[in-house]
Amino acid sequence: MAQKKYKRTKFFVSKRMFREVTKVLEPYGGRMTDFTERAVGVVGDARIYGPGVVIELPDGLSQETISKLSTDITNRVRGIVHVLMEVKPSHSKNN
Repeated sequence: MAQKKYKRTKFFVSKRMFREVTKVLEPYGGRMTDFTERAVGVVGDARIYGPGVVIELPDGLSQETISKLSTDITNRVRGIVHVLMEVKPSHSKNN
C-alpha cells in the first residue's frame, strides 16, 4: 500500500496579527514573544489549522483574567487558533 503524501502548508503571523495581539495584551503588561507554526483549534464541531501565539504575562494576574485574555486573542485576532502562555514571576528588589 502506497503512503499518502500530504501537502505541507506553512502558516505565518502577519504584522496585523502581531499588532492586534499586542493591543489585547498592553493593558495587562503582557507581550507576544513567539508564535507556533502549526496549531489546531476547534470551532463548533470543526477543526481549524493555523498559527498559535506564545505570550508572556506578569505574575499576579487572576485565573479569570488569564482565561479572558486567551479567549479574547482567539476571538479578536482572525487567524490565531491557539494561545500558549508563560507567566513570569515578578522580581522584587527587597529579596
